[in-house]
Amino acid sequence: MPKIKLVAFDLDGTLVEEKSSWRKVHEFFGTEEKSDEGLKLYVDGKINYEQFVAHDLSLWPKGISKNVFNYVFSKIPLNEGAREVVTEIKRRGKLVAIVSSGISLLAEKVSKELGVDFFIANEILFDEKGRSTGVGIATVDLNKKSEALLKILEKANIKPKEVLGVGDSKFDLSFLKICGYSVLLRRKGSLIGNEKYEVNFVIDSLHELIKVIDIIEKDDS
Repeated sequence: MPKIKLVAFDLDGTLVEEKSSWRKVHEFFGTEEKSDEGLKLYVDGKINYEQFVAHDLSLWPKGISKNVFNYVFSKIPLNEGAREVVTEIKRRGKLVAIVSSGISLLAEKVSKELGVDFFIANEILFDEKGRSTGVGIATVDLNKKSEALLKILEKANIKPKEVLGVGDSKFDLSFLKICGYSVLLRRKGSLIGNEKYEVNFVIDSLHELIKVIDIIEKDDS
């Protein structure tokens, strides 16, 4: 049997070029500065993640059509190699998941585009007319992404040791640590530099991921 049954990807900065889907929306509405203030409060432990998400959502106008958010996310390109790598992973009979502390609209878009089996991310709530309510659901805590991954694994009936996790920042370490195999994507503009982290592999391109899978499973018999 294959050693890897599921490959779990971070989204922002890993499968897509944009490092933060939240940031992309803030840029659209011109609320980056106030968003940075909220992020600092969260990182400093002065507010929890639910409060952080509520703070971000409060900065945007209410009643914005879902189409506006989808338009913003339509401008976010896939990372180089994302489509080819996910296609090959699926061809090998493995499941693919997205674990993102970004916004679920983007996670859903990318999942449909790439044929991803599972995704979990934070939600913006819309009314019956498809307009934003100013309220959201903080499903994936930035520092507790492992909890989100475990929800997917329970649904898929897969053990953490059968998972290859792929991320690009220190915020991905919580879910990478519980995976049987872990990969950090280091690229220009990434939040990962030359620091040392407790992961199995560090790659500079998504194209290298298939080689990583080959290495892991070469002794499979």
